[in-house]
Amino acid sequence: MDNQIKKRVVIFDDDQTRRDSLTMLLNMCNDMECVGAFVSAANAVANVQATQPDMVLMDIDMPLGDGITGTKKIKQNFPDLIVIMQTVFDDSQHIFEAIKAGANGYLLKKTSPDKLLEQIREAFQGGAPMTGAVAIKVLDFLGKNQFLLLTI
Repeated sequence: MDNQIKKRVVIFDDDQTRRDSLTMLLNMCNDMECVGAFVSAANAVANVQATQPDMVLMDIDMPLGDGITGTKKIKQNFPDLIVIMQTVFDDSQHIFEAIKAGANGYLLKKTSPDKLLEQIREAFQGGAPMTGAVAIKVLDFLGKNQFLLLTI
């Protein structure tokens, strides 16, 4: 397993304790490593270009550069890069703004570390991880808007 190429992850989060905890969690894994941790998404494209990650873990509410704008800019420049939102916001507006920006998944920060790692690995395998409460809101929206979706 030592010969395995580790997946590279970058973190954008304004909470220093959270950045440090996520960095440590990722670096304890045999298959992943944190290659950058940033306090804001203001320079998201330059940060991604400098670190060349395989995935971005993106907070939404950060001073100077919010995660939804950062995600849009990252996806414009790196359309195949996996961006997973990780936030405290579980309201429909934030969820759908993140999805429209190009997020590949949406996880709440209260997700346990073992579940978070499981969902990160799921995203690396092509999945779109969502916290259960978020998935329910997405499915509810899609169910209520079937006609709208069928006409698109």
